Amino acid sequence: MKKIFQKILLKYSREILHKYKPEVIAVSGSVGKTSAKEAIFSVLRAKYPKAGVIRKNDKNYNNEFGLSFTIIGVDAPKRNPFKWIFVFLKAFIISRFFAHYPKVLILELGVDRPGDMDVLTDVVKPHIAVLTTIGISHLQNFKNEQQIFDEKRKIFKHLGSNDYAIINQDDPKVRTASSSLKSKILTYGFDSSADLWIDGYTAIYEKGGNYGSIFTLKYLGEKEEIFLPNTIGIQHVSAAACAAAVGVASGMDLSQISAALRYYKAEPGRMRLLAGEYGTIVLDDTYNAAPLSTHAALRELANFPAAHKIAVLGDMLELGAESEAAHVNIANELSRLSLDSVIFVGPEMRLAYEHLKKTGFESQSIQWFKSAVLAIAEARRLLAGSTVMLVKGSRGMQMDRVVRAVMRDKEQANRLLV
Repeated sequence: MKKIFQKILLKYSREILHKYKPEVIAVSGSVGKTSAKEAIFSVLRAKYPKAGVIRKNDKNYNNEFGLSFTIIGVDAPKRNPFKWIFVFLKAFIISRFFAHYPKVLILELGVDRPGDMDVLTDVVKPHIAVLTTIGISHLQNFKNEQQIFDEKRKIFKHLGSNDYAIINQDDPKVRTASSSLKSKILTYGFDSSADLWIDGYTAIYEKGGNYGSIFTLKYLGEKEEIFLPNTIGIQHVSAAACAAAVGVASGMDLSQISAALRYYKAEPGRMRLLAGEYGTIVLDDTYNAAPLSTHAALRELANFPAAHKIAVLGDMLELGAESEAAHVNIANELSRLSLDSVIFVGPEMRLAYEHLKKTGFESQSIQWFKSAVLAIAEARRLLAGSTVMLVKGSRGMQMDRVVRAVMRDKEQANRLLV
C-alpha cells in the first residue's frame, strides 16, 4: 500500500509542476543541505516578500513522500485516514483545476540508497541545483563514498544551458562535478578560487548585543559583510555563502543578500546557541551527526571563548563498515583539543571513549554512558558559570533529552529543540 500511495503522489506532483511551472531550486548533499535550504529561503524571501510566492520543505520532508507533500502543500498525514483523503483530494484538485501556486519552490532532496535521486529528479527538474558536500552518511546502503557522490551528483543531470549549478568549492569531490556540466556554474566556499569567497570568518562575534558569526563575502571585485545572529559554525557560514550564490543566480546583489541573511535562523538542533542553567551556554547540535559535522562542531567548541568546555557526544549512526574507524577518529580529534570534560553516549561512542583513554588525554572527566537519559545527571553536575556545553549525536540517540535537562528555558523546549 505504501508503494502505491507513493507512486500516485509522485504522479500528481509531476503533473502539478508541469502545469504551474514554478522555478525550482533543489538542494542535496551529505551534510548541510537543510541549513542551505533555510538560508536560501531567507535570501529569496527578500526578493519575493509576498506571502505564498515561495515555498520550501518543512521539517525533514526530503524523501519521496516528503517531496510530494511539499509540492502539494500539505503536512504529513501520518496514520490519520481522513488526512490522507484530504492529501489525495487536494492533489487531484490542484493538478486538474486552476489554483494559486508558488512561483518558487526550494526543495531539499534526501538520498538514503542507490536510485533515490533518480526517483526524485524524475519528478523535479530544477532550474538551480545545489550540492553542498559529500560524506559517509547512510554508508550502510552504499558501497563507498564514491557511490554516494555518484548518486547525489544526479541532481545536476537535467540542468540546461540557462540553468545554474551551485557547487561547494571546498569539497574536492563536489568540485569535480563541474567538469561535465552544460549549465552555468557558481562556486562558493572558503577556498579563494570560489566565485563567492568567504573571507575573514570569526566564529563568535558580538554585534549590537547579539552573538553570532561574521565574515566577508567577495564576488567579482565586490565585498559585503555578512552577520548571522545567534548562529555559529562553519556549516552555517557555508550555508549562507551557498544561499548568496543562489541569490546571485537569481539576480540579487550582495547588499540585498547581506540584509536578507540577518533573518537566517539555524533550525533546531543545528549548532544553535541556547541559554543553559547557571549562566552557561549550550551548543545544541542534536539533529543528527556524521563524521564531518561532528569534527566541525568539536572545533567550534574548542574555539569558543569560555573558561570551561564540555562535549557530550552520542553515537554517529548509519555509517556501516566505517563506523568503528569514524568513532576512533573522533577520539583522535579530541586528543588534539583543549576540553575540560567529555561524556560519551552509546555503544559506538564507547570505542571513542576506550581509545581516548589510551591516548593519555588530560581531562578532568572522561565518562561513558549507555544512553542519553543515563548521561543527564553527570551533564548537569558539570554545569558551572562560564561553561559552554556541546551536545551532539545522531537523531536516534535522542541527545536532545540532555539539552532539555541543561537548558535554562525549559518551558520553551518544544519550540527550540528538535
